[in-house]
Amino acid sequence: DAIRTDVIASDMMICVTEESLNLAGATASCTVVLLCGRKQHSELCVPEIPQTLGERIVIAWNGSSETARTIAMGMPFLHRADRITVLTVEKGLVPGPSARELALSLRRHGLHVETLEVAADHRSPGEAILDETKKLGADLLIKGAYTHSRLRQMIFGGATSHILAEADMP
Repeated sequence: DAIRTDVIASDMMICVTEESLNLAGATASCTVVLLCGRKQHSELCVPEIPQTLGERIVIAWNGSSETARTIAMGMPFLHRADRITVLTVEKGLVPGPSARELALSLRRHGLHVETLEVAADHRSPGEAILDETKKLGADLLIKGAYTHSRLRQMIFGGATSHILAEADMP
């Protein structure tokens, strides 16, 4: 209850994973900035203290309201970034604004933003997001979470589940 109360009253919760604490038998893999669109606060989950944070940001854009809310919560990071890329993966979109429309909106906030659309090819959307984020040299990934229900993600998988399990950057 104390943690729940603190989380409700704060802007951001920083989660240190068991892996980053080097605990035996660690299974936690929360290694992505997860500014969860279904919550009223943001969560920063990291595997270890990064060398840099938020200089080169990738926004994994899928057109969802969860991701839009996540971006709004991430604006303090975005205003300090040297480079921002809005990344979309073909077949990883839901009905909503395009990456170009999002970039235009972010530019109205004075941000310098580029867009990148990639084909999934043989990859899942989550794999494509992580692959491209690494290629771009990003030190921060901003992504909404659970556009599809957690039950659906548990059964069929999804980008959020994959990224939480496999990401090696904040």
